Amino acid sequence: ADIRESAALRVLEEALSRGAMAVYHDPLMPTLTLAGNTVASVDLAETDLAGLDAVVLLTPHTSIDYDRIVDAARLVIDTHSGLQPRQGANIVNIWVPAPAVPAPVLS
Repeated sequence: ADIRESAALRVLEEALSRGAMAVYHDPLMPTLTLAGNTVASVDLAETDLAGLDAVVLLTPHTSIDYDRIVDAARLVIDTHSGLQPRQGANIVNIWVPAPAVPAPVLS
């Protein structure tokens, strides 16, 4: 609910400020206001994923049809491990797994 520190928001703002033609999908945020402009979340079912240069996964949502994205998109960049353990020629995983936490030593 609190998007002030959202990395996804910063990425979208940066892409748009650099002139990219970018859209977003977020089932929890139907609209956003960026630099005074209101933008609306796109419907994934109606979006031509194959026509996009890339799909960047920035926020894990359990309601997203990731299989549809992987099947349709030319390039999928996963930043949050949402696709794990999926692999494919069009998938780039750039997330860093959390370090293993050592088991406590019992005395």
